[in-house]
Amino acid sequence: MYEEGYASAEEWMDFDEQEARAAADAEEAEREAADYENWQAERELEERELRSDGKTHVFDVREKEFVIGGRVRCEWQDGPVRIRIEYGTVTEIGDPDGDVDDEGRMVGYNPTVTVRWDNGTKEILSTYNRSTYYMDDPWWECEEIEVV
Repeated sequence: MYEEGYASAEEWMDFDEQEARAAADAEEAEREAADYENWQAERELEERELRSDGKTHVFDVREKEFVIGGRVRCEWQDGPVRIRIEYGTVTEIGDPDGDVDDEGRMVGYNPTVTVRWDNGTKEILSTYNRSTYYMDDPWWECEEIEVV
């Protein structure tokens, strides 16, 4: 029980303890912000280095790059309990493109990843741009499949 007249432990704490807790919380928030900024800067540097070769780079959600001839897998739920896993080979990675619609607005087309599944079927999968700067630094990702 707190001292009479106080509604919570924070009110009951003496002023020095409150200041110490607030300072520790502020330091932790500053450390987390600095860590995030460092991570973001490293990530942007890696992205720039990858794009400097002029090729289209597409990644899975684990940030592994798709390559032509590389093996991939797709996992989905087939019914209430059963999970299906398909394996295939990347046969093509398309380039991004752009156009202008009838009203003069710019339209962008994301690259595609073409997969030939082991059962013989062919599938063209779309990607999306998850980068910070859309036009300057594209970071394409296909989240439907993953690199094996």
